[in-house]
Amino acid sequence: VTTDSSLCYRDQCDINAVCTMKHDQYACVCNPGYRGNDIDECGENVHACSPNATCTNTVGSFSCSCQSGFHG
Repeated sequence: VTTDSSLCYRDQCDINAVCTMKHDQYACVCNPGYRGNDIDECGENVHACSPNATCTNTVGSFSCSCQSGFHG
């Protein structure tokens, strides 16, 4: 990690993260619902699952599982 205190001003972090400085080191802190390069579609409620289905977050996507008594 570099000690250049201007790192946060050089767009080091993704648009969905905030750059923070501590002891001359930077870190990217993801916004809620984001981890690394992946969004939690279920946690952010941006999925296309039916209200009668359960959303499961997966790497780079999500899946929907029908609740008991429903199919689709």
